[in-house]
Amino acid sequence: MKIIIVGAGRMGEMLVKELKENGNEVAVMDINAERCQEISNQYDVMVFKGDVTDMDDLSNIDVTNYDLLVSVTGDGEKNILGCLIAKDLGVKRVIARVSDPRLSRIAEKLGITDTICPEITAAEKILYVIKEKYPSMARLKESKQH
Repeated sequence: MKIIIVGAGRMGEMLVKELKENGNEVAVMDINAERCQEISNQYDVMVFKGDVTDMDDLSNIDVTNYDLLVSVTGDGEKNILGCLIAKDLGVKRVIARVSDPRLSRIAEKLGITDTICPEITAAEKILYVIKEKYPSMARLKESKQH
């Protein structure tokens, strides 16, 4: 699968590493030239300096050649806008990272079906751990609700 990761921070780099190890063709786009150089030096990936909200930057790297665009910058609004632009350019599947659960709902209404909200994911994981490791506590809460 051909995937472009937008945002070369910690999350973006983790995705690059995992996706490359699983045999995907990965490219990275980031607005920071220094970060682009670091990723280029560390991983065998195409790297583009650019802004996901700039239609010209996305057109110049021919995003339509990718199966998936994942925007994980630290700015949820920028990720949503970038995904909308990418979809308008012809990318079939996009994923946007959003920190605010309200933005997730807005993104879905705008046609972005896949959003990742780290805060919600963390809360779900914590609840899972509580239910698995401390089942008596989970049952106690359930019984109080009845």
